[in-house]
Amino acid sequence: MLLNISPTSPVKRICIFPELLMSGIGRYAINLSKALMAEGVEVDLFLTKNEGLLMQQVPKGVRLFIGEGSTKKSLRKFYAYLREEKPDALITAHNHVNISSIWVKKLARVPTQIVVTLHTAMSQDDHAQSPRKKRIIRELCRFSYPLADHIVAVSRAVADDTATHLNLKSEKIAVAYNPVFSLDMLSRAQEEVEHPFFIQDDPVFISIGRLTEQKDYFSLLRAFAQVRVRQKAKLLILGEGEDRKGLEALIEELGLEDDVSLPGFLDNPYAYLKRSDVFVSSSGWEGLPTVVIEALALGKPVVATDCPGGSAEILEAGKYGHLVKVADPVALAQAMQESLKTPWDAAALQKRAEVFSLEASAKRYLELLRGKHDAT
Repeated sequence: MLLNISPTSPVKRICIFPELLMSGIGRYAINLSKALMAEGVEVDLFLTKNEGLLMQQVPKGVRLFIGEGSTKKSLRKFYAYLREEKPDALITAHNHVNISSIWVKKLARVPTQIVVTLHTAMSQDDHAQSPRKKRIIRELCRFSYPLADHIVAVSRAVADDTATHLNLKSEKIAVAYNPVFSLDMLSRAQEEVEHPFFIQDDPVFISIGRLTEQKDYFSLLRAFAQVRVRQKAKLLILGEGEDRKGLEALIEELGLEDDVSLPGFLDNPYAYLKRSDVFVSSSGWEGLPTVVIEALALGKPVVATDCPGGSAEILEAGKYGHLVKVADPVALAQAMQESLKTPWDAAALQKRAEVFSLEASAKRYLELLRGKHDAT
């Protein structure tokens, strides 16, 4: 990956292109904006449309540029933005945004450095697609990504997975952890919440994320049903997505209507996480699961699947939380119960979360953009 910059190249303005401010990548874009601004960098956000569950959290001072509703339809406006504004760097997320941005930037002939970011284990993330579409995306990524100034994965696990999946040299992929831990997050966790689960004495398990195949909440419900046979408990799953109806049907089938709640997407999940007893991640694959870090930051015990991605990396192979086999409700249930019985050192968990601070993430990106492009 050849860089035509010096180690002292100035980075005064950065554009972040996350497509939409939705879910994990939306939080990443907002937190990274805050972190970069704290380092004295001006930030633009280019979005395909002026909507998203996190729009109200865009930091003051960020300039918003809005496209035409989809990545494909927005490329003309994006080209015009690059030609006119010429940001020093562009940080993109999602394969289709990454690929499109690389080629639009080349057509625009601007000196902007482009950083494509990888947020999930690519070998797993496309497994639900048709074989033909898989091949097309893989070949487009394989051909396009080396043309970027930097390829950045959110965990070492994602970097290694991508290198194997795209047949790239692993040293060509740098790692920059997501910006997660912040004093603002800790402050918001103190806000009041109203939910019937928090006005009773039963322990509360919580999981946070889109109701989608990746999160495998079906296994979580089956695990919770086993826990519920042995003791009283409650389960909160915060998020929205296409699996809602199927999950509601399984809740009814398992007779858990009084013990499981699906409140949907909430603007402040931290307050719910703070008041719960154990955080559970049942994912089939991940990148660097932000909410696992958030749970550690709030001193909460974590149970997570040892799935492709960064969960084991965050928990240091079980040092900071339970790791269990993917899609194994029995093992998940056992770990959930064990987390209630055996207390974890909250201060140690919080200390681990500080590794993933906004400040550390911003500094890492700026190091890469200023020419220090090692892979670690």
